[in-house]
Parts: sequence; C-alpha cells; structure tokens
Amino acid sequence: MKPPRATTLSLFASSALAVSSAWANNNPPKIGNVTVDSDANQIVIVGTGLLRANGNVPNIRLLDNPNIILEGCVADPVTPNLVVVCELPAVSGTDYVLRISDGSGTDDFNLTIGMVGPQGDPGPQGEPGPQGEPGPQGEQGPVGAPGPQGLPGDTGPQGPAGATGPQGPAGATGPQGPPGDTGPQGPIGDTGPQGPAGPDDQTLSVNGTELSIEDGNTVELASLLDSTDIPLPANMAWISPGSFNLGSPQAEEGRDSDEDDTAGAGGRQVTVSILSGFWIGIHEVTQREYLNLIGLNPSFFTDSLDQPVEQVSWNDAIFYCLALTSDERAAGNIPTDWEYRLPTEAEWEYATRAGTVTAYSFDNSPSDLGDYAWFSDNSSSQTREVGLKLPNPWGLYDVHGNVAEWVLDAYAASYPPGALIDPQSLPGGSERVIRGGSWSLSSKDARSAARRSAMTISASIDIGFRVVLAPVR
Repeated sequence: MKPPRATTLSLFASSALAVSSAWANNNPPKIGNVTVDSDANQIVIVGTGLLRANGNVPNIRLLDNPNIILEGCVADPVTPNLVVVCELPAVSGTDYVLRISDGSGTDDFNLTIGMVGPQGDPGPQGEPGPQGEPGPQGEQGPVGAPGPQGLPGDTGPQGPAGATGPQGPAGATGPQGPPGDTGPQGPIGDTGPQGPAGPDDQTLSVNGTELSIEDGNTVELASLLDSTDIPLPANMAWISPGSFNLGSPQAEEGRDSDEDDTAGAGGRQVTVSILSGFWIGIHEVTQREYLNLIGLNPSFFTDSLDQPVEQVSWNDAIFYCLALTSDERAAGNIPTDWEYRLPTEAEWEYATRAGTVTAYSFDNSPSDLGDYAWFSDNSSSQTREVGLKLPNPWGLYDVHGNVAEWVLDAYAASYPPGALIDPQSLPGGSERVIRGGSWSLSSKDARSAARRSAMTISASIDIGFRVVLAPVR
C-alpha cells in the first residue's frame, strides 16, 4: 500500500488586498488554484500577480506552530507571473493559512490540505483504439547508375566459309610471285544471271546519291564494295575513298588547341587519305537496336526506343560491334573477312564533313545548327529520336548533335605531323576519343573538328556511338 498523499483543493482569499507597487504590474496577488503533489514533492500555486516588481518570488509560508517557510520557490519560466512552484514541506495537519508577504504588505489565503486514502487497484485495461490510417507512400529514390560493362571476351574461332557461287571460266594460274604494283582496272565482266526476286523497292544512299533497287533487281556495286558482293546493309551509307584535311584551321571560330598537329600556335590541319571505302550507320545506334542485340537498355532517357542509346562506355560499344559481327556472319549477311566496328577518328570526320571544309557540314554559321542538330539551345535537356533533323550531304543524321559518339582511336592532345594514309587508329594515352556534338553541348562543340575524350569505362547520358562495316584489316 502506498502512503497517503495530499490532494488538490481550490483556495480563495480570506481578505481583500491593498494594491502595492511592490507587486509586478501593480496587481495584488490572487491565488486561483493550488496543487499539492506528494509524488513530485511540490506545491504549485496558480494565480495572478505572484511576482514582485523586481521579478523575485515573495516570501510564502504555511502558518502553523511553528510557521513553515516554503523553500525552493521558483516562477514558471513560460508564465512567471501566473505560476509559482515550491517544495512541499512535511506537514502534520490539514488546515493552514498560506501567507504571501514582503516589505509592503501581507496576503493570507485559507487552505485545507486533505489526506487521501490508500491508492486503489488499477482499473481494467481499456480496449485498444482503432488502427490508424497508414501514412502516405514515400517517393521512390533515384535509379542507381548501372555498373560498368564487363570487358569483351575473346573472339571465338572463325566459322566455316560460306559456299562460293559458281565461278566463270578462268585462265590457268601461274606460280605466285611476290605482290607487284596494282595494275589498271580491267573491264567489268558481263552481268551474271539474275537471282531470285528480293524485297520490294528500296533505295541505297552512296555519298548522297540514291541508287534504286526495284522489284528485286540488283544494282552493280562491285566498285563500291571493293569487288566483294555482300547484301546491302540496312540504315547504312557507303563512303567512297578520298582525302580531306583533318582538324580545324587556326582562324576557325570556337576551335580548341587539340585540333591540329602541334596543340599550340602555328599548328596546321593534317592531310588524310582514305584508300578503302566503308559503310557507316546513317544514324546513331538506337535503344531498340541495342536492346534487341544485347538484351538490356542502359539509357537514362527512355521516352522512345528510337532515341539513341546512351550511358554506354567505349568497352560497351566495342562489345556491341563484336556481337553484331558474330550474329551477321552467322546469318550469312556479311563475309567472314568483313566486320562491324567503331569508325576511326579520321573516318568519322571524313564522313561528317562529306566533302565540306566549313566549320559544320552545312556552312560556318551556328545560327543554322538548329536545322541539323539537337544541342543545348533546342534539346530541352534530353535526347530525341534519331533522324528528325536534316542530314549532312552524304545522308548521315545527327553528326552534329543528339549524342556525342565514341570512335576507335586513343586520345592525344595533337595529331601526328605530316600526311596520313588510311590511319587505322591514331596513337595516344589511356583515354578514347569522342566526336560530335550532343544535346548538352553548345554550338562550338558541334563543329566537324571538335573532339573530347574519356576513359574506356566511362559512361555518360550524352555519349553513344554509330557503327562502321568494313573489311577486316
């Protein structure tokens, strides 16, 4: 059993009180309620005007024989003039007079401190309240960045060669000697018998010229294909051999120092000769093409599968080319001595310039760029479906924007001096070259000669690639 404890009573003043300036706010004290809490060992006095003008608590006593001075009296910090808390002294009776006094007056209040009986047993446990409604669903966190693509595996063994078509009659072959200089091209032989009908009407873009394929009739492309007869690849343009100046002239507006042969003042463009023709994609590899071949889509912008694939590293692009080559060889679409790969830096700029010598493949004016490319001024900060802008003179889309493109070469701060002939991959450091503008870059970065670089494992939401089909070197 717990010991008896004091209860709470309402107290009323025993007499009127004269107003004195000793009290805060010139109001005499008036007690409206007293709470005695034996568990907390406190007396709580609630009223008005309970502090002196200087903010101190006045003397508070319980009149008894002898009188009891209440100790430890402090004003409540929130309502200091309305609530005072004092320590509960040991008392033996029930009826007392509570006296508040200072040098300017005394106020008495009659009070009774009753004693209560023993603590009753607790009542029965109440029924639990109803289940609260669940809180709102938290927002989903951002998608984590994909891990880096694993390095490509070794190339498997070469499959058997496809069957060779019937050969026309040939003269006897003499013993082979060392290779001599290439002689002049002989006359074109007679056309062989027509094969079975192919698909409906198609067109093929060759350096900006459309060649028709009507009702399954084939077009003679031996000179374009280096005398190799392969099915016409879809969505690709044939780039004939030729020469051009790689990089930018010193006077080109917006140029960078890595666009010539010295990486400094007085640098010159480098003359490059492309001796072998090649096929190149008329647009960047799309998310649909990447998903169908690799089985996943790493892209950040996924409104349409016809947007270019991005967030792919150089290693990812190399792996895609190896996988595409393997599938196309297995399907009999390309010979075993042809392959899909990234373009070299020289091939990329040669195909992008398309015979032009201006800053862009259309002219020198950045004000016309919006007709040909998605870049920072018109992209709304995202990629767009491929092929929506005007192509360059050789039929290639998005070479100046949408996403920047990986190429085969290692990056160096300048080009090798002197003329270059069919450079396969220019030497450099551990980073790889990135060419072309993107949705996030300005007009100066969309120039035909503009270049940047990144590590082979880097993947960005503004970098993709396009592929080349060419004989294995």
